[in-house]
Amino acid sequence: MREPRWWAELSLIGVVYAAYTGGRLLVRGDEASAVGHGLAVLRLEGLLGIDAERP
Repeated sequence: MREPRWWAELSLIGVVYAAYTGGRLLVRGDEASAVGHGLAVLRLEGLLGIDAERP
């Protein structure tokens, strides 16, 4: 198998970073709302018995 070229990997990193930055700009919000949504997901996972992250 041939090793990927450095410029291909560098461009892929650039594309992923640009997509991440664009997503962050589109989804501006407050931290309290994000934490609330995260806690709601954790509660739902607990109810469904799929909370593998909790010890």
